[in-house]
Amino acid sequence: MTKVSIYMPVYNGSEYLERSIGSVISQTFADWELIALDDESTDDSRAILDGLARRDNRIRVFSKHNDGKGNTARNLAMMEKWAQGEYFFYMSQDDRIDADLLEKAVGEAEKRSLDIVIPDMLLEYADGTTSAVQGSYPPDGDHSLVFSGKEAFYRSIDFSIHGFALINRRLIDEDRQDTNHYDSDEYNTRLQFLAAGRVGFCDSTFYYYQGNENAITKRFSIRWFQRLDTAVMIDKLFSDTFHDHKSFPKLKSWLMAIYITLSVSYMREWANISPDERKAVIAHFRGFERNIKFGGYRMAVLRRLSPLERCFAVWYFFFGTCRNMKSLFRIYKGK
Repeated sequence: MTKVSIYMPVYNGSEYLERSIGSVISQTFADWELIALDDESTDDSRAILDGLARRDNRIRVFSKHNDGKGNTARNLAMMEKWAQGEYFFYMSQDDRIDADLLEKAVGEAEKRSLDIVIPDMLLEYADGTTSAVQGSYPPDGDHSLVFSGKEAFYRSIDFSIHGFALINRRLIDEDRQDTNHYDSDEYNTRLQFLAAGRVGFCDSTFYYYQGNENAITKRFSIRWFQRLDTAVMIDKLFSDTFHDHKSFPKLKSWLMAIYITLSVSYMREWANISPDERKAVIAHFRGFERNIKFGGYRMAVLRRLSPLERCFAVWYFFFGTCRNMKSLFRIYKGK
């Protein structure tokens, strides 16, 4: 059995593939396979992938029909059927990894009986510079920490720990995975944290590329509003797992921040959204507004938000929505 399967969905990534896959080929750990899934690219991506596969038989290239949905979770589920590794690791077509990442991650997994190993994570920009964000490093920079799956799940809610990790494939439960939304992979990663016995860290770096202006996370898309449905699912998962009131402010403030961000996106892009699309977007918002309960956590949520976010949140608490508050939006734009 191969030790590590690396999953890489590809769509028009010709500008990045040599660098991204090159960082995999350069690994000091040799027992890996890379499964590249080409989503009917219209550039030279498939030719580049085929060329790389001819140079290294650990690279396996597959294709799928592009359905226009950009659903990472669905692509990962497809790649899972072809994978042979004991562990899997996901990276986008424009990300890269340190040469010793797999060696250190597998080493920590085996030495400390870890189900999930989280490397350091830095944002990388088009000019080659990098920056750290919340969750880039383990708490207090301590790579020797080990969390239970439940604790890791809790910390992952607001990305105090990130999800670009080496994960034991036995944690994938097909019956519980969701593939309905463009960001379902965020829900599934949290399921994997929750199912893990032991979660730890390694001191090698994953570089999360921010310089691709065509990435779905950068260009406005109606699909963004599916995050509200995923948020409802995560809220339920969290509520089914934790029952002490001290745990909930972290979750509820994260949920409110998502709602506010998407409300601003909706108001900003309103003129560019067709009437039919607006109906679909409103349905996403109403699903959130109907299902997410803030109850006695309102003051705790407000304390965790920025001053501008508090304006939106207070309006939400009074009126049950803030997506149509154009005056608030004008304040937000002027920040």
